[in-house]
Amino acid sequence: MKLEKRSRILSMGIILVMFLSLLAGCSQKQDAAPAKDQGAAGNADKTILVGVTMESLEGFLAYVGDGMNAYSKEHPNVKVTVQNANHDVATQIKQVESFINQGVKTIVVKAVDKDATGPITDMCKKAGIKLIAVNVDFSSAKDVYVGSDHKYSGQIETEYVAKLLNGKGNVAILMGDPSHDAAQARTSAAKEVIAKNPGMKVVAEQTGMWNRDKGMAVAENWIQSGKQIDAVIANNDEMAIGAILAYKAAGKKIVIAGIDATKDGLDFLKQGLLSVTVFQDGYNQGYKAIEAADKLVSGQTVPSYVDVPYQLVEPAKADEYLAKYK
Repeated sequence: MKLEKRSRILSMGIILVMFLSLLAGCSQKQDAAPAKDQGAAGNADKTILVGVTMESLEGFLAYVGDGMNAYSKEHPNVKVTVQNANHDVATQIKQVESFINQGVKTIVVKAVDKDATGPITDMCKKAGIKLIAVNVDFSSAKDVYVGSDHKYSGQIETEYVAKLLNGKGNVAILMGDPSHDAAQARTSAAKEVIAKNPGMKVVAEQTGMWNRDKGMAVAENWIQSGKQIDAVIANNDEMAIGAILAYKAAGKKIVIAGIDATKDGLDFLKQGLLSVTVFQDGYNQGYKAIEAADKLVSGQTVPSYVDVPYQLVEPAKADEYLAKYK
């Protein structure tokens, strides 16, 4: 009887141990379930990779790059890789191909040549990647263009020059890269304004390729030619500064206008050497380009054209705009 009772107690003990083990197992499974869900959520890749290829990162375009990096800094989930194509179409195409292989979600392009972007748009379309043009638009397929109305900048620049000349005088035009939409639009607008002022005439027109040294060389040739030039209308500040240096070295002071309102341009404006400039907000072009990329990948609606307005900057406003670079 005692043996039977002892066996019964032992059996009950075994059953109790098994029951407790079962409860412990269930508890562990319940505790593990949330951890599994959390892990899945934590592993979900919410990072938005944006590949950027820029024609260059010099002068004004450096500010475009600054705006891009600023957006990424404010939004840690947006990772931006900016590469310099160094004015080479083939390099830019290779950079886009590399971005696609890296698995970027969208690509931003400041085109080296707006008429040579076909291979880029084809690759992006095939890979299902959103494509954004910044600063310079191009005709091949893209999702968004972020930039400014270049024709308007040339218009208000030249209207101010016409006002300074009282509608009379010989004008020389310093063009940027002739293949660029900005150079074409600004030059076209300048000529339209001049045509509305019968006392004004274009007596020289040459490209300085957006470059200070080349702008200076062109202006030196104009000076040496003996042409009577009352004003130089430059497509950007860098070429305008080159012209200022050339005329200053020759002991002459004429009306010289630029576009972009870069820090250097504003310094020359403040000194009274540059007559006027037009602020192109490169920083916000870059910022809004990455913002558009972020929104597109997140499924939000973005207009096909995101405008960043130009603003005329007279000498009295030099300090106001210089403050933007501090």
